[in-house]
Amino acid sequence: MEGPPGEDEIWKYLLANPQGRAEIFQQPNKTLVWRAVEFERVEKFKGLTQEERLVYSLIEKEGNMGLWTRDMKFRSNLQQTTINKILKTLQNRKLIKAVKSIAGRNRKVYMLYDLEPSVKVKGNAFYTPDGVFDSEFVNVLNKHCYRYIEQEGSVTLESMASFVRNSGMSNVELKDEDVQQILDTLIYDGKVDKVKDAGISIPVFYMCEDEGDVTPAKCPYLTQWLDTKW
Repeated sequence: MEGPPGEDEIWKYLLANPQGRAEIFQQPNKTLVWRAVEFERVEKFKGLTQEERLVYSLIEKEGNMGLWTRDMKFRSNLQQTTINKILKTLQNRKLIKAVKSIAGRNRKVYMLYDLEPSVKVKGNAFYTPDGVFDSEFVNVLNKHCYRYIEQEGSVTLESMASFVRNSGMSNVELKDEDVQQILDTLIYDGKVDKVKDAGISIPVFYMCEDEGDVTPAKCPYLTQWLDTKW
């Protein structure tokens, strides 16, 4: 038997193994084989019904993207009331957990209890715990980052990330990629430019005018570029 496990195969497995001592395993060549289940896994599933194991298997298959209840109903052919009871049982046993998805304000997906949700599901630091994009927080970051660039003349991603983390303006941890998104927004808005320092390939952001603190005459990057031998 070849191909990924389908609902029919899962049902056959559950019916043939009520004690849960074997499971379907897909090899790299997509061939399906049976393998013994470790004792700890058997104990974890001890007492679960066949329908509960089916739902668990469907959720497990989706990894850190999670599974929506509507898809769960379609794939399992179970009634919604039955699925709701099963989900409650699996959550009480800490086998799965519900995660709010940024795909919809009231939409939840279910995944294994010990998995970290994908960024596509929970969003990044700019989303609230309820899965809502925090535009006010992003606007505050944009303004502070722009002022910092204006003050410094040029910055690297590392120096900007350090400034943001030490400023105390965020109650959540901002990763470098989060700060990069803020800088990208400033670029798209035409407020700053991104260039590469000749021969070093380090991205810098600069504001350059005829008068003020940042001028062509004071720019070390322009001087270095002019001194470069091509």
